[in-house]
Amino acid sequence: VAAFEAEFARFVGAAQAVAVANCTVALQLALIVAGVSQGDEVITVSHSYIATANSIRYVGATPVFADIEPDTFNLDPDQLDGLVSPLTRALLVVHQIGMPCDLGRILPWARQRGLVVIEDAACAVGSEICWHGNWEKLGKPHGDIACFSFHPRKLLTTGDGGMLTMANPDWADRARRLRQ
Repeated sequence: VAAFEAEFARFVGAAQAVAVANCTVALQLALIVAGVSQGDEVITVSHSYIATANSIRYVGATPVFADIEPDTFNLDPDQLDGLVSPLTRALLVVHQIGMPCDLGRILPWARQRGLVVIEDAACAVGSEICWHGNWEKLGKPHGDIACFSFHPRKLLTTGDGGMLTMANPDWADRARRLRQ
């Protein structure tokens, strides 16, 4: 497992990778280590597998649904201003069917408001995003944490499983402890 974590981190360009049982667990742990808890709100999309919204509920938070862009099926950044509230703690963005969402617009918006950005990259192993003129793999991560699935129907499978990638070593250590 440690060797797989190291190789996956190298593959996507992440400082840290933490393997877990599946992507639902990855999403839940990402929210926990980012400090999302009971009573918080997390902006996401309803146009995703149910695990995206369920992971938010598992930590006691409330999903707040943004509409999607019809050409990408990803979160529409123009919807965000109308959805943020004093209870908003994070965005859980989805790279739908492996197509990167508009992180170039979403991340500056989130940073201005002190919000954590978690990337649901369940279907995006190997996908790339043009970031400041360079092509980079999703999962570096560009947000705070990216979560992947290794379910049998995904591009890369381990029979099942999931992975969190992040830069923050304290969050990675906490995720490793919590996965036990």
